[in-house]
Amino acid sequence: MKSSRNLSILPWTLLGHMPEAWKLEVSMEVQMSLAPELPPVPARIPASVQQLLFEGGLLPDWNVGFNSRACEWVENRAWIYQTSIPGSWFEGGSRVRLRCAGLDASGYVYLNRRLAGRFANGFVEHVFDLSEHPHLAENDCRIIFDPPPRWLGQVGHTSRIADWKTRFNYTWDWQPRLVQIGIWDAVTLEVSDGVELRDMGCTTTGDSLHLQGCAPVGTEVEVTLADDDRVVFSQRISAEQLDAGIRFDALPVARWWPRGTGAQPLYRLCCRLRGSENGRGETPDDEWTVDLGFKDVAWRACADAPVGADPWLCEINGRAVFLQGINWTPIRPLYADVTTADYEKRIRTYVEMDCNLLRVWGGAFLEKEVFYELCDRHGLLVWQEFPFSSAGLDNWPPEAAPVVAGATEIVQSYVTRRRHHASLLCWCGGNELQGAPDGGKIGIGRPAPPDHPLFAMMRAEVARLDPGRRFIHTSSSGPRFMASAAEFGQGVHWDVHGPWSPESDEYWERDDALFRSEVGAAGASSLALFKHYNPDASLLPADLDNPLWRRFLWWIQGPQFAQANGRPPVSEAEFVDWSQRLQAEALHRAASTCKRRFPACGGIIIWMGHDAFPCLGNTAVLDFHGDPKPAAHALRKVFLSQPSAMPAVGRTSQLMKNLEAGEKQTVVVYGTSLTAGGQWVIDMKTWLEDRHPDLVTVVNSGLPGQASNTALAHVETRVFAHKPDAVFIEFAINDAFAFDADHLDHGISLEKSRANLNQLIDLIRRSNPVAEIILQTMNPAWDAPNGNQSASRRAKLAAYYDGYREVAAARGLRLIDHHANWSRLQSSDRTRFEFYVPDGVHPTATGSTAITFPAIQAALAGEDSGG
Repeated sequence: MKSSRNLSILPWTLLGHMPEAWKLEVSMEVQMSLAPELPPVPARIPASVQQLLFEGGLLPDWNVGFNSRACEWVENRAWIYQTSIPGSWFEGGSRVRLRCAGLDASGYVYLNRRLAGRFANGFVEHVFDLSEHPHLAENDCRIIFDPPPRWLGQVGHTSRIADWKTRFNYTWDWQPRLVQIGIWDAVTLEVSDGVELRDMGCTTTGDSLHLQGCAPVGTEVEVTLADDDRVVFSQRISAEQLDAGIRFDALPVARWWPRGTGAQPLYRLCCRLRGSENGRGETPDDEWTVDLGFKDVAWRACADAPVGADPWLCEINGRAVFLQGINWTPIRPLYADVTTADYEKRIRTYVEMDCNLLRVWGGAFLEKEVFYELCDRHGLLVWQEFPFSSAGLDNWPPEAAPVVAGATEIVQSYVTRRRHHASLLCWCGGNELQGAPDGGKIGIGRPAPPDHPLFAMMRAEVARLDPGRRFIHTSSSGPRFMASAAEFGQGVHWDVHGPWSPESDEYWERDDALFRSEVGAAGASSLALFKHYNPDASLLPADLDNPLWRRFLWWIQGPQFAQANGRPPVSEAEFVDWSQRLQAEALHRAASTCKRRFPACGGIIIWMGHDAFPCLGNTAVLDFHGDPKPAAHALRKVFLSQPSAMPAVGRTSQLMKNLEAGEKQTVVVYGTSLTAGGQWVIDMKTWLEDRHPDLVTVVNSGLPGQASNTALAHVETRVFAHKPDAVFIEFAINDAFAFDADHLDHGISLEKSRANLNQLIDLIRRSNPVAEIILQTMNPAWDAPNGNQSASRRAKLAAYYDGYREVAAARGLRLIDHHANWSRLQSSDRTRFEFYVPDGVHPTATGSTAITFPAIQAALAGEDSGG
């Protein structure tokens, strides 16, 4: 049997001593206990020393003005977290462990004034064996922190890093020095009689589960997989099978999809140890549970990629997905104090932006479990880096054998604690680890090679502990660190970083990068936020003469404003408005051109997501409070659109260009009952006629209850006869339908659907070579209570829609991807989705006007077609 208790429910006290003084518990001179330098402060865990001192009135608010400098003395003390553990908590077994998920970063653990162990790593979980310690009615537990290292900041030598503590705390270009000390994650007391599960871990693929761990010899483990309260799989296995590792295939599970491409079903895996007589009854001896999702991931070569280039086109469950998101940095420098609500607010905002990827940056730490749980739930893929980053004076990863050996423990800890998460996409060695273009270790321009000793260790550990998951040796991975306009067309831009300032339309139109894992532009925070934290200061001048700007030395935009406007800003409001518009335009331009190149470009990740400090100006798109800047809204427009629907900058449809030139146009809409009876056709006709009176004829040639075989048979009379200038086509939703055997459209395979669509396009082109052809995917189906089985009889509908996407991309046609917009609604607001599609397949007039027509309107006008 094993029990576990969370020590966060106990009262704690924080004590502060001069370094080493706490060790001398009795003074030789006066034979008395040495009191702490500071009076005891009420405490809790997890919490940082700084937060507890602030709450105790001993530190100022470090977010205000230059107050952070008045907090640096905290680093020069030793700090003790102290509590009393009831003796009853130690009952029930001979094996007692104190498990500490996050200690920042080095020190000691004592129980009843007896050393339980030392720790010197802020990145791993620490476990202390208390079994041999005497247990009293009340047990004095102390976790003692030494003063942290003097300097690990942004400017330094990466190759010399040997202290396992987060570096960003020591100042970065987006926060001042605020070096966290304390307990940043859970502390639990485990008591066991030895009959327990140990070292449990699992990984998943599309419909498979691999499980491994340790159980006492001769015991059995009951393995169940449940969807809410419904058990979908159950099997008993032996301890020997668990130890060897066992794989369960062909599980009856639904696929987990990233946001915007499908749902995120999660399953509860529960392993119950059934060994002793007690364990064979209602209560197991031990239990281990995790939440899982199932997905297949493959990486393919981007379209037109250079021979030998790394694969940067990501396929999830067989579908190519444009990866779009932000670089995730810590929410606060004192991450011990970040709450679940803090995580939820930012994750919710990124979901609303339609991000599908978060890159957890290598200068930080392994985020708390709640972060990954939220990503699992909301369909946000996670690119997880190990805690290594560039340092400026040299950016070469450490290669000394003792450091690589120490890093091995970190890699093992990261992988084993997070590998089960559905959201986890890949592992990465760290951020911007690089050298000179000529291969030298000092300089920038060429990422460190994949066979570097540190990377070789990481790759081997990932392959051993999380087989099948991609390992990327560093970000960017090269062969060039950045993309230079002078080298466009030379095949050397695979995964690149930069730029971090606005580039021209010409730069982005010529871009040939396969993937951009960092692109940024600076933008000011709101004036209200600035005044809140700097009530007596001014943003102006926005240059080095202002000590507030001089503090970071990055992202100073005053000179840029003067150059662009021929004068300095006349007011703070004018400067903020200009800066935020510049950032929004720069990021919109970068993201839209990258997305339009898909599948030649696999994705873009914006540097960075949110501010950890109330910066005057920074590359974050969410401010210190987690509220969106204008740049976040601009990115949302791009992210909500589908890649093949992305227009060139300023490009409207040919139909709209012809109408604006005064040319009469005939539009034929050709599709299923979703066209024949679709309110969107009426809305589009009204909109076009209002904008261009007497120039537009809209012909509805929809074929209710038919699919593409029938469409080909009638294309001459229903399309050619009207001599169209533009044709809208949608038949995928019925190509996927299981018609009866005597129906002309029975048994249209995925290949036949694509072939029919290509034939329709060829015939229309033959009839009118300049006719604009616009393809549409429509809404998903669901099994409404009417018994029509609208979804069940279209089991592979998503794949048929993929066929339309592939044909549009291959032939350079405009695609309006309604399925993505409707799927988002289905995932986020199921009730409204079912209200809009009450019979399972046909949107109501209200639903069509709300969801379908706006995407058509935007696509024709050359705007982003996402809803």
